[in-house]
Amino acid sequence: MSAHHRRARTGPGRQAVRERAPKTCRPSVRDSLGLSDSVVSKHASALETAGYVEIRKGYVGNRPRTWFELTRQGRRAFDEYVATLQQIVGRPLADTPAENDR
Repeated sequence: MSAHHRRARTGPGRQAVRERAPKTCRPSVRDSLGLSDSVVSKHASALETAGYVEIRKGYVGNRPRTWFELTRQGRRAFDEYVATLQQIVGRPLADTPAENDR
């Protein structure tokens, strides 16, 4: 699996976790991961189907916006994913993402 695909697959959920914010908007995810809107939408929809992310649509002024919010199930799955990675590498992972992972 390519790094680009890995970023796209987990991007919206990871961004919500990284920002520790209740909601993360699509432009924030798109820009921080360097992905197109269509790629973000496709993978966010898959995460929503899995129950990991809630997608909400609305407006800020006259501009349409999409927000992603990590669900409890999504938080648990992410925490388990990180714990598994920590077991594989044999040490805790850094709190902040590596520079090349942005």
